[in-house]
Amino acid sequence: MKRVLKSLLALLLLGSLLLLTGCIQGVQTSELALVEAVGIDRTQDGQLKVTLQIFAPQGSGSSTAVDSSKNNSAILTATGETLSQAMEQANRAQGKTMFLGHNRVIILGQSLVQESVQPILSYFDRSESTRQNARVLVSAVSAEEIVATGVQQGILSAESLESMIQQGEDSDGALECNYFTISMQLDDTGGSTLIPVIRPVEEQQQELASQEQSSGGEDGSGMSLLNAFEIQGTALIQDYALKTVFSQEETKGLCFLLDQVDSQVLVLHHENTTLSAHLHQCSVSWQLSGDGAVLTVQAQATIDELLQPGEAENANDFSAMEEQAKQEITSLCQSAYGAVCSYRANVLELADQLKWSDSKAWEAMTSNPEEYLSSLPLTVKASVTFDRTGLETNQKTQG
Repeated sequence: MKRVLKSLLALLLLGSLLLLTGCIQGVQTSELALVEAVGIDRTQDGQLKVTLQIFAPQGSGSSTAVDSSKNNSAILTATGETLSQAMEQANRAQGKTMFLGHNRVIILGQSLVQESVQPILSYFDRSESTRQNARVLVSAVSAEEIVATGVQQGILSAESLESMIQQGEDSDGALECNYFTISMQLDDTGGSTLIPVIRPVEEQQQELASQEQSSGGEDGSGMSLLNAFEIQGTALIQDYALKTVFSQEETKGLCFLLDQVDSQVLVLHHENTTLSAHLHQCSVSWQLSGDGAVLTVQAQATIDELLQPGEAENANDFSAMEEQAKQEITSLCQSAYGAVCSYRANVLELADQLKWSDSKAWEAMTSNPEEYLSSLPLTVKASVTFDRTGLETNQKTQG
């Protein structure tokens, strides 16, 4: 009898599960416009202007849906008093629903970041289709100018832009800038974060890059467009608005402070020798000591090239180079730390870094992090060890 009752109960439970079906109407992919990049600007009349780069495949024949030799994207612009209104206008203009699940890049225009970006980011926070690892950049010009540039390298323009950002992160020329991290930091700090800046390259630099590509036999038509922009500097956002832009040198120091050093290159000089040192296996740790913070940086370095070989490099020369590398790292860290402290910006995540060193200091820091940071001195202890392979090779060559 008990077995029969258990069987009936199991059937009732299974039957009830059949009633728990979804009630969301399905959407066909043919009804969606796949957004690859989003640019947002504030117009002179106070409207929000959104520039969307959407996937528009251009096949080369019946057997090929996508032709990688062509720019498989289209540009759509729309305006509205709010971002939601502008996106609705884009939906109507395209006759499809804008789908952000494939979006690679979000560009915040110069005119937009001068005011609070909180309403803009709240739209992406509330959209269930927002791609959390989309890169976020602040533009030194209009966002439309960046998104609408017809970069021909790769299948999609946004793909090339994403690759540029990835290269900047890998070479420590830019901080990590995925949407999820930035959104979380803005919430945790009450509106403060760091975002890389994309800006046009100066005309002389563009001409030099085009000449180098032409001499190398590359197609300059698409590459010249790619070289029209660069990731340079870092925007400090406070109270959800742009406060200042840190220089590229300060950005390199921020990479150390935030433990985001992957592949930084230092150019070092000693007497008659100049070399390019490539840092790797870099470890960064924070602790409290006395009345200040101590940042310990340990790194290995390989010699990429001897830019100006001396007459007879020896172990003493390279020991001096190691010492100079330590001084360079210390200078970069102190410069970046001083810049952050001068704005009382809570963007270094020191509460998490130092909470295990001193519980009382951690409590003081969490209660008023901006005030605590501005009065906290920093000591940098850097250690760099060179791989001596370059020395041995140079000695054999000169011998």
